[in-house]
Amino acid sequence: MNRSNVKKAFSIVIPIFNAKRFISSHLNLLIQQVSEEFEIILVNDGSTDGSDVICNQFREDYPDLVRVHHQENSGAFFARLSGVNIAKGNYICFIDADDYWNMDSASIIKETISAHTADVFLFGYREIDESTNHEELRVPSFEPGLYTSESCKEIRSNILENDYQNMLWTKVIRKELFDSTFSQNIPLKNFSYAEDFYQVLLIVDSANSFYVSHDKIYDYIKNPSSTTSKGMTNQSLESLIFVYTEYLKFVKLWNFPWETAKKRLVVPINHALYALLYGHQQPGPLLEVVFSKNFFELCKSASKIEMKLYYRIACFFLLHDMKKILRCYIFFFSKINRMRLKIKKVRA
Repeated sequence: MNRSNVKKAFSIVIPIFNAKRFISSHLNLLIQQVSEEFEIILVNDGSTDGSDVICNQFREDYPDLVRVHHQENSGAFFARLSGVNIAKGNYICFIDADDYWNMDSASIIKETISAHTADVFLFGYREIDESTNHEELRVPSFEPGLYTSESCKEIRSNILENDYQNMLWTKVIRKELFDSTFSQNIPLKNFSYAEDFYQVLLIVDSANSFYVSHDKIYDYIKNPSSTTSKGMTNQSLESLIFVYTEYLKFVKLWNFPWETAKKRLVVPINHALYALLYGHQQPGPLLEVVFSKNFFELCKSASKIEMKLYYRIACFFLLHDMKKILRCYIFFFSKINRMRLKIKKVRA
């Protein structure tokens, strides 16, 4: 019997990009706790540090448990979708390569889903800041239990209002939701900001039932690097604008209070504005995105403070562009002047 074709109950999708120092230890911990009802799908997203070799070795060592998909670098968003597309499980779970499950996470998930029926299961997680050794337990802010029909509004409202349920890895999701939701064309070729949030919005909109548990299944290792510290690139700004423009569409669709939505917008927009203001990137490539209608509307929707920041950045970027035009003018003027002098000498 070819056990690789056996239908699984759960597929764990792990997108991997240059995560060599994490993979072996985290996979060994995961393999210790999962049963034959689980499959682990490693999506090597164009790694260049030898992660692909480690993935292949785990597939060779655990052929009935581990599957590997190699692809060109496309980002975590599309790496996850690649994993989902080949998944055999009825339910999809996600783990980031630098995070890990607790030793009893697999059994908690299995027991919860065996006892209840829902499209999406929401769990708690522990946030670990390794730089300060600070740990914080985060659980859904609503009561444990099954949410269907009208009560689903409470889940959707919470997703729109709070950022600590944005992540896919706090959820176990029925595979059919991905098949129906992501069969459409994805508008962006690259996501580098809030890609989790966009996927969660689509999934939550498609789901008809949710089960909430306060059990902790995930350890999230907080990354000290951020968009603010790195500066905002053209790609990440485009991603932010797209995701939060979509967010406002769901605010309207789900009849969510506008004033509350505006408060939620302040953090990512402020994040982007300060990264633009104090980052070290060259303004030139960002001009088109900064002056796009969608970015202006997002800043306007957030607050007056964000609009003041936007105008400050717009002036800075325009000034930079004017300086560039002036430099070009001076350069060509000097060239033309030199040519005129040469012509005068020849004629003389």
